[in-house]
Amino acid sequence: PLIVMVTANDDISSKLLGFSVGADDYLIKPIDPQELFTRVTILMGAREAHAREIKQRRRDAIHEIVTTICHELNSPLTAALGYLELVINEPELAPQHRADLGDCRVALDRMIEIIERLRTVDDRVVPYVGETRMIDLSEGEGGAGS
Repeated sequence: PLIVMVTANDDISSKLLGFSVGADDYLIKPIDPQELFTRVTILMGAREAHAREIKQRRRDAIHEIVTTICHELNSPLTAALGYLELVINEPELAPQHRADLGDCRVALDRMIEIIERLRTVDDRVVPYVGETRMIDLSEGEGGAGS
């Protein structure tokens, strides 16, 4: 909330007390309505600018964290997929093992897909959906901004 104290107390100790308990401005009576309107307008504009700055800082921090996590996860996943392909292509591998490793490849591919989708989300504030608490990064319903 915006707090503007309007009072007849013109002494410095009253002003300091008002500011110390959270007043955003302190006006002495009688007040000019135009001055009150101007001061409130300026204070509200400053608050809105501060709120936008805080929101942008949070988004920038989230972006940096997500970028770092994506990079740190992508390198070992790529290596795991490469080694997995070598093993799957081994001629003497039992068919059941080949099928199991194929399932592993699908899971690793899914993880890489999620990482790529995280990298491309503009507004990283996305809702959790479903019982598994998976983040929905799809373009359609349930995506960012819904």
